[in-house]
Amino acid sequence: MSRSSLPLIVLAVLSVPSAAQDTPNQDKPFFLPVNIPAVDVDPVMDGRATDNPEWVDAMRLPDSFFFGDAGRSGFYYFERKNDWNAVPPSTLAADGVGITYQGITLFIAHDIVGSSDPENPLHQFQLDEDRDWNSFDFSVPDGRATIWVFDGVNDADDSDWLPFAEGLDTSALIPEGAAPDLIDDRGFIARLNDDPSTDVHWFEGLPEPGDAGWVWADWHWVFGRRTFGQSFQDVLIDPDPENAVDHEVYEACSYRPDFDPDDDDPPPPFCLWWELTEEEEVEVKDVVVLKDGTPTKAKLTITTKKTVPILKGQWWLHYWDDEVFGIGVPPVFTLVGLVTGEMNAAAQGAPPEAEEDIQFAISYIGSFLYLLEAQEFAQAFQLLKFARIHMGRAEKKGLDKLAWVHARVHAISVAYYILALQFMQLDAFGGAAQADGDTNIPITDPELGKVSRAFYAFGKALEKQAGKGAKGQAKILATLNKLKKATKALEELQDGP
Repeated sequence: MSRSSLPLIVLAVLSVPSAAQDTPNQDKPFFLPVNIPAVDVDPVMDGRATDNPEWVDAMRLPDSFFFGDAGRSGFYYFERKNDWNAVPPSTLAADGVGITYQGITLFIAHDIVGSSDPENPLHQFQLDEDRDWNSFDFSVPDGRATIWVFDGVNDADDSDWLPFAEGLDTSALIPEGAAPDLIDDRGFIARLNDDPSTDVHWFEGLPEPGDAGWVWADWHWVFGRRTFGQSFQDVLIDPDPENAVDHEVYEACSYRPDFDPDDDDPPPPFCLWWELTEEEEVEVKDVVVLKDGTPTKAKLTITTKKTVPILKGQWWLHYWDDEVFGIGVPPVFTLVGLVTGEMNAAAQGAPPEAEEDIQFAISYIGSFLYLLEAQEFAQAFQLLKFARIHMGRAEKKGLDKLAWVHARVHAISVAYYILALQFMQLDAFGGAAQADGDTNIPITDPELGKVSRAFYAFGKALEKQAGKGAKGQAKILATLNKLKKATKALEELQDGP
């Protein structure tokens, strides 16, 4: 039996941070460093890696990153194309002429490598079966769309997969055939806002993106395809020879015509940020007043307004702004430059006596992030300590306490991003080089679990600061100390036995 379990919840928030979002996976930190880079090629929606340029600049993550304690079954790839020129695969070789969709289109691929061990439950993904499927959720102009992507052959008996297909068994399309063949599981089915009555079913041969007859709104702004093979390995996107075995591959996309990067403000370029908001603070005091000449106890209510920084976070995905970051996943030095540049700009106008501490703090933050990338973890956290000391001194000498409200949290975002990618790359390629020459770290390795738990503890510590205003903001960099356990476990994995 092979079915695509662990469907990815992808809410591609491409307009404003307040767009509809789901509750995040409680087994993961409360924000995820999943940033969607822009690409300068036009993907082909054929359900596979068409060529190397199509996915080479994408963000690649092990799918276990999204599924709590579940083992890795494959990899997700995330990217977006501004003004996508869609060419249907059927006409690609003929004339290559398609239709350009103004706005942003988000693309996701799920390369489900599975396992070559027949005793491993993940082996199901290396079996080409009629019951294969995968699902994705997107935020779309009309709300939220869910797409179930199937293989090309209908399974005559749906009873052993449909009840587990993420709510598809409630579809108003049922029955599409005689029981137990209730769903014709070919093509894809799309649903809007979890309403089974909105389900629409696309089959091969119908118009698709790039065809004159294709209407995005009719299909809830999504499209998807599935193939069986090793296309990501064939085009050297995934160089691991152990993954070069036929397996399930899915592509899905979602079009946002209502978002134009030239006209709309994109979300902040980091995973989390602070918003400054005006809040009223009410204080009630016991006082004594004269009433008819007699001292009388009373309550005095004092209402004051103050600016409070509130921690915000992108629960699932946002994207790298291509005007800031360019094409593909930006290098760390670009992110460090943004943080330190932001700190410099925010400190303009500070008292001269604070200048020396300001520059020390900025230098230490930049060096802290570079040392994390170099995996010099002990030195990095020592410099973080120095940065916090100089930040405190600068504020005592007159630097506005809110001046670095954004820079602090952006530094955290970059630090978490650097460390999480190091961890995920260990998982993604089976692990760092070991002393005995074995490059594989099993998914069940206890050290991997240590890193995951440390990241989770960091996320929870950070979450506690959310909504605490200035007091939480002042302590925000201290939460990075929770990552020390993660770096220790990373070192043990990287050093090997």
